[in-house]
Amino acid sequence: MRPGRDQCAECGMLISEDRCSSALLLEQDGHRDYALFDDIGCMLDVERSGLGTRKVVERYVHDHNDKAWVKAEDAVFLLADPEMLNTPMGTGMIGFAKRADAESAQAKHGGRVLDYGALMAARAAREEARRGPQGKAAPQSRHSGPSTDRVCVVLKGLESEEKARHSEYLGTLLRQPFVGEHSESCRPEHAAS
Repeated sequence: MRPGRDQCAECGMLISEDRCSSALLLEQDGHRDYALFDDIGCMLDVERSGLGTRKVVERYVHDHNDKAWVKAEDAVFLLADPEMLNTPMGTGMIGFAKRADAESAQAKHGGRVLDYGALMAARAAREEARRGPQGKAAPQSRHSGPSTDRVCVVLKGLESEEKARHSEYLGTLLRQPFVGEHSESCRPEHAAS
């Protein structure tokens, strides 16, 4: 990766902040190549939207402290309010090789310390709440924020322990209290299946 020269494979911005950058090693027809991203959220979005015939071989993020590459599945992440933790695309996501470093950043910026799977679920829930499942603007609910119906679909697939961890974050994103399956919009008659 060459900061200031390489572009993000998702948004096209020049990668200028390598502490927040990430990469996918992809394979297609026996050929391997890296897709580089300026923000961890961009990498998650590309993988979530589908890679066509390309297959993910490995995922990497930079350790936010020492800038070393770390396999994403081995990393620990801080997901914080983007207003408290600036990242290139405003996701509030940074990675670390060591849990203690993530917890230290959490003490400074707030947020939650997550593993890669939980980070993927949180990003998917945020994007579905914001854009809807196909990337379109989500319909507005009776509240001022985005519809909670899409979020309910994502949360229904999580274990109750994970639901509790994501509910506070989702409430912040939706600008309203979010109480998971107990909210009116998460009851079976209101939520999409």
